[in-house]
Amino acid sequence: MGRTHLLDGLRLAARNSIGIQNRFDLPLLQMHLQGLEYLFDNNIIGRSPEDVAKFFIDQNHNLSKHAVGTYIGEICKEFNMQVLDAFSKLHDFKDEEFLPALRQFLLSFQLPGESQKIDRILTSFSERYVEQNPSVFNSPHEAYVLSYAVILLNTTLHNINAKSQNLGLAEEKTFVRAMMEFDEETNLSEDLVRKIYRAIKTEPLRPVSDDSSVCGSNQNNGIHKGWLWKLGGRVKSWKRRWFVLTEDSLLYYLTPDRSRQTKGVIPLEGINIRLIHDKTRENCFELYCPRNQLIKSCKVERELATVFLK
Repeated sequence: MGRTHLLDGLRLAARNSIGIQNRFDLPLLQMHLQGLEYLFDNNIIGRSPEDVAKFFIDQNHNLSKHAVGTYIGEICKEFNMQVLDAFSKLHDFKDEEFLPALRQFLLSFQLPGESQKIDRILTSFSERYVEQNPSVFNSPHEAYVLSYAVILLNTTLHNINAKSQNLGLAEEKTFVRAMMEFDEETNLSEDLVRKIYRAIKTEPLRPVSDDSSVCGSNQNNGIHKGWLWKLGGRVKSWKRRWFVLTEDSLLYYLTPDRSRQTKGVIPLEGINIRLIHDKTRENCFELYCPRNQLIKSCKVERELATVFLK
């Protein structure tokens, strides 16, 4: 199955005249990691944990963040755990403050939901961070405790349906007390704990999805936003969608709050736009690639047409 997925990707590359560089170019933004065995067999990457970890780093913008997180979260497989530790060591946290380093790490994959997997991944991160910043914590254990607390705090403060609301971490004084009295091995700075709490309350950890890895931009920081009518579906029909234009992508959702998963992402590299005439709709435009393949067709209100057609 893995070989089939990868070969499908390579065939797609050939069909779309995508250049092959350094012996291979993986064109599918959501590349299947089952294809690793194919890469091993064809000597495209080595079989060591370090080789696989380097592949995950070098091709991070092409790989499914969910797939990477699943792979390095396979705690029952020794090889995968070796890949995880090698993956962590390829991150450079030297002289980086703790929370920015954790944010950076968590943007390179999608954190699994199981507590045991989170535990092992954060342990690996903590060991790497303390290795490069030995003066920040007394031990990797302290960094691990604070890392896990950050995950719980983020969920508590920013996910109204989270069970972790019951942990009572939402108040700053409660969170600080819990960290200061955690265990005998943990002696965290109160100033650091308060700083972490306030930073997470102000700016939550940005969840990583395969949508965000495709668009390459923070979808909350759109250049323009507004309602458009989009033509699509098995039975072609117009549907009202909330669109967000970023520097490199066009994303659309069911509602402006974007609390649900992104419905679609259109990478804009190599995409052109043109006005079209439609008997039933005014102010129509369509996006297309240079080979004249239609990507999307939308109807907009006149004032929004100017915004998106600049």
